[in-house]
Amino acid sequence: MAESEQKFLPGLAIIVNQSKDRAGSSPDVYKLIKTFEPFNIDVLNWSDWSEKQIRQEMKKLQLNWKEKYNQFEYVCIVHLSHGFEDETVAYDKEEDEKDNEDVPKLISIQKLLLNPLFKIKELNGKLKWIIVQACRGSGEYDDSEGQNTKNNSNNYLNYFYANRQSEQQQQQQQQQQQQQEEQQEEQQLNNETT
Repeated sequence: MAESEQKFLPGLAIIVNQSKDRAGSSPDVYKLIKTFEPFNIDVLNWSDWSEKQIRQEMKKLQLNWKEKYNQFEYVCIVHLSHGFEDETVAYDKEEDEKDNEDVPKLISIQKLLLNPLFKIKELNGKLKWIIVQACRGSGEYDDSEGQNTKNNSNNYLNYFYANRQSEQQQQQQQQQQQQQEEQQEEQQLNNETT
């Protein structure tokens, strides 16, 4: 152990990186690892893991913390991905398409990463933090040169945005239909009682 590492409490950093269509993410991961190492932080690099792999590994952390990781005084999760609203993009192969490309889907960071972490009783009272690098919107923004990127926005975000709008429209239609049915039932009851 280097002399500088002896000055810092031992910690664990978990890097969850989705590099698909994110050209700068691999250098970011390398820089994160190099940043953490001098501070006595062990790094687990889960780059380009599927949602299923991440869930399985989080479960292993829960089950094996006391035996394998109890020496750590804190945990930091760094999540790098595409995002939309309060969710990020993970990739999984469809069950019937094992040889095809990964399929993007929106996931809750809280459900995927935080909830399992908070279930580790040995971490009670210990510092836990998460760093997220992901956009939250439609992909429209001005880059460093003031150029609007709307025409170059990420196809995945457009896909999720369109699906989210469609879901919201369906929910509104269902609510309207339910209200109409309730009104009809109420009207029938009124007609029967008069």
